[in-house]
Amino acid sequence: MRKILCVILVLGLVFTSGMGSFAAKGPVVNGPLESIKVVEVLTTAGAGYYGRNHVNGTTVTDDMRGMVRPGTDTLRAPYIEGPRELDDYHLAGIYGLAGVPYEISELILTEAAAEKKYGADYPKYQALAKELSDEVYNGLTNGQGVFVVGTNCAPAVGVAGGVRRAYGDDTKLGIIYLDAHGDINTRYSTFSGSMGGMDLAPIVGLDQEDWWAAACGGEMKPFDASLHGCGRDLDSGIDATSGQPFGEMINLNQAGTIVATTADFNNEAIWSAKLKEFADKVDVIYLHIDADVVDNAFIPNVNTPEPGGPDIWTVMKNIKSIMDTDKVAVVKLASVYFGREYNASQLLQRGFVFPAVPGETAQQASNRASQIAILTGIRMISTAFVNWTDIPAVGASGPVATPSAFVTKLNGNQNDLTISVKEVYANGKVNTVTATFKINNNAAGTYKVGDYKVYVDTKGNTQINAIYIVN
Repeated sequence: MRKILCVILVLGLVFTSGMGSFAAKGPVVNGPLESIKVVEVLTTAGAGYYGRNHVNGTTVTDDMRGMVRPGTDTLRAPYIEGPRELDDYHLAGIYGLAGVPYEISELILTEAAAEKKYGADYPKYQALAKELSDEVYNGLTNGQGVFVVGTNCAPAVGVAGGVRRAYGDDTKLGIIYLDAHGDINTRYSTFSGSMGGMDLAPIVGLDQEDWWAAACGGEMKPFDASLHGCGRDLDSGIDATSGQPFGEMINLNQAGTIVATTADFNNEAIWSAKLKEFADKVDVIYLHIDADVVDNAFIPNVNTPEPGGPDIWTVMKNIKSIMDTDKVAVVKLASVYFGREYNASQLLQRGFVFPAVPGETAQQASNRASQIAILTGIRMISTAFVNWTDIPAVGASGPVATPSAFVTKLNGNQNDLTISVKEVYANGKVNTVTATFKINNNAAGTYKVGDYKVYVDTKGNTQINAIYIVN
């Protein structure tokens, strides 16, 4: 019996010694940005749902709302013929402004390639989400920041899916969505049926679970927080059947999204407060910028211009403030159709008049509009890249935590137990968390110190007989 007790005591000492330090699951570690992967998306999905303006009680019945319209689930590739504006960005050298190496890859997915890889019946918009998710995932897990440019907002689901796959369900992810439109319609609230107007919904867990699952490659959490900036064209209405209001602002509130109006965005104090509230909730940020977030005077020929937006200088300043959080892993710039022909009559219907130049031909006006828009794109991308210095590291296991303690003798039968946990991060950062507890003489128990549970045995008056972090 005495031999058995000795073995137990020896094993106990070995166990206690081995638990002295503990690799805890902690905050995602930020590290210096060392390289960038640029993904030029040259394909877009043409899928559309039966929106409210398609339901007329005859051709389309109310129970068809929420279904993909037959014949629309197509892939348009390459979507941008001769991507002049993308070449301009590269030739202007703005991808090098971060001061780190970069690589450029083009994402072109043809219908034939999608059918061969995923099957003829697999939704093509989901196939595109999978492809883009892979591009983002591969970049992040290779230690790169990822910049996605091109096409409309619908690919945001694939981008976000790649971020979630790379960082995992335990990481708190946030999306900052700068757009003149809400893009958070559900299949049942949409008027247009456009998937480019409903991509934020699956990212924050409101709708389209199958689209999100396709982007993630399985069941994974939606994003944990969201901030929407400068939405000034938000769908809304009254449901004819229930008589209840519906709309994108309701959806934003339901998702717990922090909403910054254009007025908020233009007010430095308000914007800073909303950004801090958001950034404090998350470890990793995906920054999504639709070019139409800027007032349409700076984007004359974007596809969906909206008046009343911020000027380019405010947008640049606020992009910098986002990058300065050091939590941005991915940036996407959407709606950069700057090479398209400027259509004065179409934009006039949307309330925008492009100032004429005496003696200028229609082609010259179109060229001038493109040049102004390209300059705006360069300014936005440049601001992001110049201020992109750190990214959250994928696969960071958190700090190595080592506990220590001492007992201060008091009068009577109680003492003060002071416990400290020293955290050493992979980037060299050191943090110490300390707490003091009133304990009885010779007490043994588990105590909460910061995010840790620490077991301490003080038997032997003021001695520390055993200490370790409880997993």
